[in-house]
Amino acid sequence: MRILALSGFLVLSGVASANLVTNGGFETNTWGGTSYYLANAGDTSITSWAVSQNSVDIVGTDYSPYDGSFAVDLAGTPGPGTISQSVGGTSAGSYAVSFWGRKSSGNTGTDGEVTVDFGSSSATVALTDTWTQYSFTMTGDLGSTTLSLATNPTNTSFGNLFVDNVSVEAVPE
Repeated sequence: MRILALSGFLVLSGVASANLVTNGGFETNTWGGTSYYLANAGDTSITSWAVSQNSVDIVGTDYSPYDGSFAVDLAGTPGPGTISQSVGGTSAGSYAVSFWGRKSSGNTGTDGEVTVDFGSSSATVALTDTWTQYSFTMTGDLGSTTLSLATNPTNTSFGNLFVDNVSVEAVPE
């Protein structure tokens, strides 16, 4: 009897920490290429993500994504860009929001920054030249919460701001 109760608890706690982001690694897309695609504002080629501001680039293995075959370059062409997704199944509470990011050497100062918004929470980080995981504790809303990753809207550089493996997980209470 004890074993059954314990195994039920383990299953439930595994579900609570599941990634709520759909297509956080950008592996599912509709453009059909393998190297590079320019996604302008309004483009829906990145499954489950919306593109706004000017543009973002979907980049393939030629650009060395952190994981898998694709990443997103928020600097875009001509950029700057924003991607967003409505994350469903959230309750009011704390969430661990994370992504892997790196910049090219062409981005310095605020041009190398990425802003993450989730519900009423916001954080801005300066990316490094190597893949690094950035993590934040943010507050989600009941039902669904919008997650967005954006470059500085005044970004004028021609460097890259790559993001990959975006994740949102409930923080156990």
